[in-house]
Amino acid sequence: AGQFPNMLIIAYSAMVVLSCTSCTSVSLEGSNFWIIRSMPVRTSTVFLAKMSLNVLITLPFVIFSGIVLHFALGLSAVQTFYLIFIPSLYSFLSSQVGLFINLMVPKMEWTTPMIVVKQSMSVMIDLFVNAVLVAVPTVIFILTQPADVNRFLLLASGALIVLNIVCAYLLGSVGKKLYYKIEA
Repeated sequence: AGQFPNMLIIAYSAMVVLSCTSCTSVSLEGSNFWIIRSMPVRTSTVFLAKMSLNVLITLPFVIFSGIVLHFALGLSAVQTFYLIFIPSLYSFLSSQVGLFINLMVPKMEWTTPMIVVKQSMSVMIDLFVNAVLVAVPTVIFILTQPADVNRFLLLASGALIVLNIVCAYLLGSVGKKLYYKIEA
């Protein structure tokens, strides 16, 4: 078993961040963007709705498969906890990062939604940023080969929590300004 649970954490985290839907959620409004902006709904509610779809898609997969792997592979409770907890933190983080990037570089004019999903700058940037967010702790883990893996995973979890808080703050401040700069 050795490093296998740690590889699972990396693989699950990568799958979660590479399946982000929020990086196109604003752009997909396209020419109808004015409708959502004219509604009497708080911007934070709109942001939460756009991020929730991504979390709703990824989180059940992470939880269910983590539980199944716990029993199938005989993982310890601590290994199972991190197998579910870290990818879950990435789910929230990638949702926020994707939305923020889409607010920075929206593609509001398109002829088919496929253009937004397959050919927009926000998707390219989001894939790169999220890949780096998973790669950095992975490389640090490989280079340092910590004797206490649980301590490393605890520190990585703490860093992800801080990044989630920072992203939430940025969305609430800079993100709202970017949202209202988009031409409706």
